[in-house]
This record gives sequence, C-alpha cells and structure tokens, in this order.
Amino acid sequence: MAVLDIQIVASSLGELRASLGATVEEIALIQSSYLVAEVVMIPLSAWLARLFSIRYMFAGSAACFMVASLLCATAWNLESMIVFRSLQGFFAGALTPLSFATIFFMFPRSKHAIGVAIAGMITTTGITLGPAIGGFITTTFSWHWIFLMNIVPGLIVVFGVLALIDVDRPQWHILPQIDIPGVLLAGVFLSSLIILFDKGPENDWFDTLWILQLTIVTAVSGILFVWRELTCRFPMIQLKLFTDKTFSAGCACSFILGAAIVGSAYLSPAMLSTVRGYNSQQIGTIMMFTGAAQVFLAPVASLMVQRMAGRIVLAIGLVVLMAALVWHGQMTAEMGIDQLAIPQFMRGFGIMLCFMPITIISIGSVPLSEVRNASSLFNLFRSLGGAIGLSMVTTAQEGRFDFHRERLLAQLSEGGAATTQFLTGLQQRIEDTYSTIRDPAEAALRIMNAFIEREVWVLTFNDMWIAMAAYCGLTFLFLPFLPDKVRVQDD
Repeated sequence: MAVLDIQIVASSLGELRASLGATVEEIALIQSSYLVAEVVMIPLSAWLARLFSIRYMFAGSAACFMVASLLCATAWNLESMIVFRSLQGFFAGALTPLSFATIFFMFPRSKHAIGVAIAGMITTTGITLGPAIGGFITTTFSWHWIFLMNIVPGLIVVFGVLALIDVDRPQWHILPQIDIPGVLLAGVFLSSLIILFDKGPENDWFDTLWILQLTIVTAVSGILFVWRELTCRFPMIQLKLFTDKTFSAGCACSFILGAAIVGSAYLSPAMLSTVRGYNSQQIGTIMMFTGAAQVFLAPVASLMVQRMAGRIVLAIGLVVLMAALVWHGQMTAEMGIDQLAIPQFMRGFGIMLCFMPITIISIGSVPLSEVRNASSLFNLFRSLGGAIGLSMVTTAQEGRFDFHRERLLAQLSEGGAATTQFLTGLQQRIEDTYSTIRDPAEAALRIMNAFIEREVWVLTFNDMWIAMAAYCGLTFLFLPFLPDKVRVQDD
C-alpha cells in the first residue's frame, strides 16, 4: 500500500497539477515532501516499535497513513496537499521495515525465505506496476481515487494486525531515554540529503547557490549525527550494527540494488512514452511482464534460497538482472512488446533473486533483539539508493542526450549532399501528398528534427540501461563478505 502509493501518484502529477493550479516545479513538491518524510521515519521506526511494540506501531502507522490518504483526497490547494502528503509519507516510512522485522519474529528460520519472498514480491511489484495503475485510475475515474483506494486495504491491515500480530510487548521504560538531539540531527541530515539529490539535477547542482548551501548543511549535519549516535548512551539509531561486516555488506548491496529497481522502474515508462508515444495502459501491459515474473516466480526464488547458498543465489540474480538491463540497452525506435517481453520478465525475476537472499542474510546476521534496527537501516539504504540512483540517472540522461544530439548533427553536417537530398525528397513527398501545407520545406525540417530527437532518445536510454547494468555489477565486490548461510541469533 505504501510502496504502491508513491508510484501511483507519480503517474498522476499532470492531473493533480491541473486540479490544484500548480506549476510543474510546484507540483513536484508533492513527491518531494512524501519522500523526505518517509526517509526520516524509516530509521526512527525501530525505536518507536520498541516503545509501542511492533503490533501497535504498525497498526497505528497504517491507520494514520489511511487518514492521511483521506485528507489528500480532500486537499483544496497545493499547500494543503503538501502537508497531507508529508503526513502520508511519514507514517508510510514505518510500514516496510516493520513488515520485514515481523517476519523474523513470527516465523522460524526455515520459513524466512517464504516470508521475505512474499514481502519482497509486494514491494518490488508495487514499484513496477504503480505507474500503470495510477494512469488507469486517473484516466478512468479521477485523481481523488489514487488516495481513496487506500481506505479499504488500510482498514483490513489495521484490524488484521491487531487481531493476528503479537510478537513483542511495549517497552515504556525507554521513553525517558529518547535521544532528541539525535532525532533532530537525523531529520536534518536525511531530509537535506534527499532534497539535495531530488533538486540537484534540475538546478545545475553546484552552479546554484542554495544547492551549494544545502550540501554544506547535509555534510555538517551528517557528521554531527554520526558523532552523536556513536557517543550517546542511548542512541536512537544503532549505528553500531555496521561493525558487523555481513550487515554492512548487505546494506551496501541494498543501496546498489535499490538504485537498480527505482532507476529501471523510471526508465521503462519514460522510454516507452518518449520514444514510442505509448499511453499509460500500453505501458502497463509491457510492465506487467516484470510484475508477472515477480509474482509467479517468487516460489521458485524462495525454493532456491532454501536449497542453495544465499550469496550464490544473489550472484545468479545479479547475472540475470544485468543481462536483462543490457538487453534493454540494445533497443531501437521500433521496439514493442515482442522485443521487451523477455527482458522485462528477466528483470523481474532477477530483482527477486537479488533481494530475497540479501534481505535474509543482512537482517538475519544480527541478534533477534536488534532485528527492528537492522530492518530499518537495511530499508533506509534501499530507499536512499533509489532516491540517489534516480538522481544519477536523470543527471546522466541529460548529459548523454546532449552528447548524442551533437554527434548526430555533426554527422548530418558532414554528409551534406546526402542530407540535402533526403530533405529535398521529403519536401517533394509532402508537396505531393499534402497540398494544403503552406511551407513544405519547413514541414520537412520539422519531420527530420523529430526523427533526430527520437534517435537521440533511443541512444540516450540505451546508454542509461548499460550504465545501470555496470552499476549493478558493483554488488559483486561485496559478495566475499557475505556468508553462505545465516541463522538469526538468539538473545
């Protein structure tokens, strides 16, 4: 519900902008406010779960998320929507890490793979299918329903958790130990970090004064945050977990793979919309292959994790995922469902094979009493990886687009006679076919520019897919630090 929400809203920003009377820059704040609040909440969720217990923390967060969704549907202007989206993101930040933590508390080690498979399938499928679902809802109904659709699932979750989940007890004695300076520093550091990478690409990074100032704030608050948590008697966020090399390597893998999931979820719809002109339903049809792989092959991935060494499964998943990304990087302007079905399916399966073992190994490497903290930090790195990875993709995409455009224009200039002959032939064809066009020469130039831009986008997206495959390959560097099998330690 929480993972799906941000992807659905992303595909409906156009309708929201028209309804709320906002500019393109202003409407982006709806997503930014959600992301910032979510990332701030993720590391705090572990301490709050100890205080209230996982049962009441999860049910309360789901209930507040549901109420915030209802408020978003009733937003009357941009400012109210930003406030309500911030509330929605804040409470959503607790749901994913507590979901994974609950699996390790509720089930024996032999069932961890199945539990993580189900949770991972829901998380990754939500990221993959969100844009298509959002486009369908806003096209068929209205933008209000992208928020109202959370009400019924929210009620089911709240009452289901209260009735079925009972894995720990509230620890009210830790309330006086709350690390307020640590909370404030974490909030400033994480929020400024997300804003920096969210707004940096569109503001020319360090050529903009306020981006430079924000970078300084991020660096200073980050250093102070780490110092505070390492020296505080009762730290809010247990950074000491990073002394475990297995957990540290797992978080590094989570960061890299988070960028791959979010980056590829952005590139696929963007490529199909820009190059092929597909609408949301056509894009959704192609993206369904990724979702289908994650749903139907989750049992296969779960069985592999149970029968094989975790890092071997991770290595296989990386090979499958990288092969799928490279395959995407070979596309042409005539690509369609026939060319994209197999790599989309492979990408979905590869993501499942990567995240299942790394989640079990990372969270399972710590004592049971630290599972809440481990799950929150692991998911924080995945979220940060996704946000930073998306920023890297958009920044590199702009640079590669300019590079390929300049190169193609230079090649056309070098082939002057052939270019002139092509334009002359195109102009003559326009004159013969469309006699009502006043300036066939200008029309021919526009058509040629459209061809050039389309091919430039194809080359640009192909570069991004290849670069993402290479980036995923960095995960292999951390495989030697991962054990084959990990048993959750008892207290």
